[in-house]
Amino acid sequence: MVFQQGGNQREVQMNRAITTHSQHELSFPKEDLVSLLAELGQVDFDWVMTTAVRDKPIMYDWMRKIRRPTRKPQASNNGTEVDTQRAGLVDKLFGSTTPKGYREVPMSETKTEVTVTDTNVQFSTHMYYCKEDDGHILVDIIRTGQKNCISRVKCASNNGTAQAGVNYEAVEDINIEFQPHDHHKEISIPIMPDNAWHAILEFALHLSIDNIDSPGCHLDEHLYKARIKIMDSSIFPSEKYSNEIRVNRVEDIPVWGLLWEFYKMNYSNPVVRCGTIKSVLVDMLHNLNFLLELFLRVVLIDYLLFSHVEKVKEEVTAHSEMYVGAFIAVLLVCQAVLHILDYQKIGFKIGSTSRNYLQENLLRRYLNLTEEKRSTLDPGDVIMAFTSMTDEVISNGYMNLLKCIKFFGKLAVVLLYQFLAPFVFHKPVRFIIFGPMVAFPLVLLPFMFCRASLTGQCELDRKHKQVKVMSFKTFLVTQYRLIADYSMRTEVVNDSEEIVSAYNKAASNESRVLLNNTYFCPWVALCCECLYIYLIGLQILHTGNSFMTVGLFLTNLNVVKDIGECYGDIYKTLLTMQSTSDSLRHIVDVMNLPTDLAERADACEHRRILTKQLRAKLVKEHPGKTSGLMDMEPIRLRSINFDYGGSQVLKAPSSTNREFDIKQGSVVSIVGPRGEGKATLLKILGGAIIPADSGVFIPAHLRVLHVAMEPYFYNSTMYKNLTFGLSRENAANNRDRVREICRDLRVTEAALENLNEPKGGEPEAKKRWNVVLSLTDRYLLNLARAFVFDPDVLVVHKPTMPFDERLSASVLKVMKDWVDNRGIRLPHDEKERRRPTTLIMSSAKIQGVKMANIILRVSKKNGLEEVKSSSDLGADALS
Repeated sequence: MVFQQGGNQREVQMNRAITTHSQHELSFPKEDLVSLLAELGQVDFDWVMTTAVRDKPIMYDWMRKIRRPTRKPQASNNGTEVDTQRAGLVDKLFGSTTPKGYREVPMSETKTEVTVTDTNVQFSTHMYYCKEDDGHILVDIIRTGQKNCISRVKCASNNGTAQAGVNYEAVEDINIEFQPHDHHKEISIPIMPDNAWHAILEFALHLSIDNIDSPGCHLDEHLYKARIKIMDSSIFPSEKYSNEIRVNRVEDIPVWGLLWEFYKMNYSNPVVRCGTIKSVLVDMLHNLNFLLELFLRVVLIDYLLFSHVEKVKEEVTAHSEMYVGAFIAVLLVCQAVLHILDYQKIGFKIGSTSRNYLQENLLRRYLNLTEEKRSTLDPGDVIMAFTSMTDEVISNGYMNLLKCIKFFGKLAVVLLYQFLAPFVFHKPVRFIIFGPMVAFPLVLLPFMFCRASLTGQCELDRKHKQVKVMSFKTFLVTQYRLIADYSMRTEVVNDSEEIVSAYNKAASNESRVLLNNTYFCPWVALCCECLYIYLIGLQILHTGNSFMTVGLFLTNLNVVKDIGECYGDIYKTLLTMQSTSDSLRHIVDVMNLPTDLAERADACEHRRILTKQLRAKLVKEHPGKTSGLMDMEPIRLRSINFDYGGSQVLKAPSSTNREFDIKQGSVVSIVGPRGEGKATLLKILGGAIIPADSGVFIPAHLRVLHVAMEPYFYNSTMYKNLTFGLSRENAANNRDRVREICRDLRVTEAALENLNEPKGGEPEAKKRWNVVLSLTDRYLLNLARAFVFDPDVLVVHKPTMPFDERLSASVLKVMKDWVDNRGIRLPHDEKERRRPTTLIMSSAKIQGVKMANIILRVSKKNGLEEVKSSSDLGADALS
């Protein structure tokens, strides 16, 4: 109950509370108040928090802390029960004596909904778009409800793929103050250009509020947060070959040119760059260790084992154990240091960071492709791009570049040794030693040029066959039921054997070519060794150690072999790097496919502008109205011209093109002949397709959900499938509520058992729901997920088509209840605080048409037209 005299019921009671209890706080058992608060609904609780205790900070802070753990939704519509609960709370807070001159009145006689006097603050939409070179983005925040007071909120940012200080300027608790009669504020967030390529960048904004500072001010349940998408219009991996990429001529780009541009882009990543530098330094230490071993080898042979200088020989013999021990110690210490450094290289995160970068950007690009382009991609190609191709480009591409640097560094060390050794060991320089250094590239480069075409052709053939194998295996797994039902197992196995055999043949051909390629350098190295032995060995036999010591001879012979192995490693590494070009080209193709981000950005901006204009018009037309203006904004629809895949799906007649205003909280039934564009129109309404001809307007603040007719489930628990899209802290994310919605839709108890929480700490079951559930349950659960999500506008295609008449009636009743009650299984006393819910569906049965407030007929001949009654429908309208 409340107290009133002349209509100021709550104000009088609050004045009484402030004057008579201003010095008393928490003078009652906390446990009693906790139990009372736990029984209050949202409206009553907000009333207490924003008015009854707003001047009592100790009580306010304590009640705010216990709010979430104790408060329960109150679904009862019993006015007497609510009066009793409020009266009990008032008695606990302020005493039980009713002020003189005031009468007690039931709540039903007074208008006490918080929505009439409270203020609601929110973002104008849940998604904002900008380009990287825009410089800044304007984010608008609106206030609805009571505007004759001051409201203060704070706005802060959270990093996503976009990083504060790198891609945008951080927003840290910006104070936003609405003065009396203010209803719109804007904040400008600077966008910082980034040289790195990104498929798309995102960060989030959220509003917060302190009810002590702004009593009666609330944040919208959903639009207290928003996301900002930053679009990058640059070309992957660089702008150098933008002309070829834009006209889909990636194959015309030189192989090594494309690889080099990708390597430069990858190196620009700070983590990769730091790891690359450290990895190269470690590899240089390996090469320096190799140089040290060359000198030690000469010392071991010429000065420790076979000294030809008598004085040195006597000194070595006297301290042989010490010298040999030092020699061994140096080798062991160097090996231990290199082992530790190589172990540390794993933590440099070059490969993992590069793979994550590619895979995340591939995924983001794929998720934002236009619907038409996504439908043309082969699933096998997409899977290969996400997995093996990405790994190949990094492991066999960029990581092999580091190996090449190491091998060239080793050649430089060998060259340095050839210059230093004669001076260190007091021998003349023998220029014949430099012969292998010059001979190898002169022979190897022409061989690589001649074999490049054959090697590339064999590799390309093998990869194409591999993609066919992957696509066929995907078909087998996803379409097993079709194969089994038509008894095509034998034929499918035969086809599989042919495809796999073709792949094996291509792989064998590639292996033969690669084997011959890899044997080329060992043959050249062996020829150089033989030539060296013949020329230098004969000189030593004739002149003795005066021409060259045995240690230098054996070390140089080993160096010739090392040079051959090093050039062979370089050749194999370059071949491997070149083999990644096809995978890189495919990734470049996918990364530069057209997205619908620009169209969505334009549509979002269009919706925001129209919504702002419409809101201003409504404020002008209803100057005294403080709440519900946003709920009066209509959904507007007219005939649309839309082509899909080269054929016209929707057509707007040139003679007349009327607009239809759909009031929020309506049920709209879309009917029309088969193939005339009903499903396409629903996709446009649901945001799945963004047409160039924008004939649809949905207010920017409304959350729209498009539900396809086919049920989809992913590999997780049943509960996670049904709460998909909800955050954990969302009040609608409640297991009991999910279960009750399913029961309302008459989902079988056998299916509902999958929603039970596991006992004994066991993990919740993850099953292949498309297999274990019946067809009817899958369709019902598909609808249940939509009602659990609880959008403002629900767009669904033929929701009752799979059901019989009885079950169709039950489903339609749930849909009607969802519209009438502004949600399902949500607290009834919070109904007025929730937005109206709108249902737009295509109907395959007459029951759905009869339930609708508005019936719209779609046809290519007449476009979009309203049907006054279900009795006016033609025979083909429900096909």
